[in-house]
Amino acid sequence: TDTARTFLHALADSRIQDLTVKMFLALVDKYCRSHHLLFPFDFPSDHPVEEVGRLLMAVLLKHCDLGYVVLSMVEHGQGEHGPKNVPKSIAELC
Repeated sequence: TDTARTFLHALADSRIQDLTVKMFLALVDKYCRSHHLLFPFDFPSDHPVEEVGRLLMAVLLKHCDLGYVVLSMVEHGQGEHGPKNVPKSIAELC
């Protein structure tokens, strides 16, 4: 099976208990917090705004063909440099 497609479907379907989705969202959250890319309000993870945000992220990742980049990033825990250094292609989507 296509693991990137499976991940993108899980992200689009808001399956936040999926391990890969959970790890990706945590990495994105750390990156955004470290770069002060935050909204002035915080929604619970099941809020419709959060669900649409995850769907949009899945669409952008699919459109830019970045599913495998995300899987590699999650698999390696962002490498040795921590949350401040995510691949440029992913950082531009945040």
